[in-house]
Amino acid sequence: MRHVKVDTSVAAARADEVFDAVLRWELPDPDSGSDWAWESGVASPESGTAPSGPDTAFSAPVLARRVRGIRARRLEFPSGTLRWSEEIVGHRDGLRISFAQTEGDFAAFHGQWTVHQDVEAVVLRFEAAFDFGVESMAGILDPIAEQAVRDTVGRAVTGMFDSAEFQA
Repeated sequence: MRHVKVDTSVAAARADEVFDAVLRWELPDPDSGSDWAWESGVASPESGTAPSGPDTAFSAPVLARRVRGIRARRLEFPSGTLRWSEEIVGHRDGLRISFAQTEGDFAAFHGQWTVHQDVEAVVLRFEAAFDFGVESMAGILDPIAEQAVRDTVGRAVTGMFDSAEFQA
């Protein structure tokens, strides 16, 4: 199984703001037919309803203590596009967002985002492990897929935060 870790420092930010931005990026697109559930917080488990409307689709779940959803993903690969669905669980109390493939092109794909408030910046860590399930091709495919994951995470993080600096 191949492991990928990307550490980023986000200057002049608060940990909760960074968590919210990453969770918004990870949440299922309401127009995709994907689904998510709020386990506590904004949406009431008793009512089974959630706020709706153009301004609440992504902001309401962020306010919940725990958010769970399924989202379709794709990753551009030199020989084509990898596709999979993953379950995403946001844990506001621990400033952690975990994800795991539920179906798709990988034999296994899972990981997490963690957010930590440092003195002068927020440290954002992306960690993932994946396996294509083709042992004989791992030496060829894994490094290419690792770089594609790093590039995608890099584009996402720099798109969210102008002050993002990647750590070696």
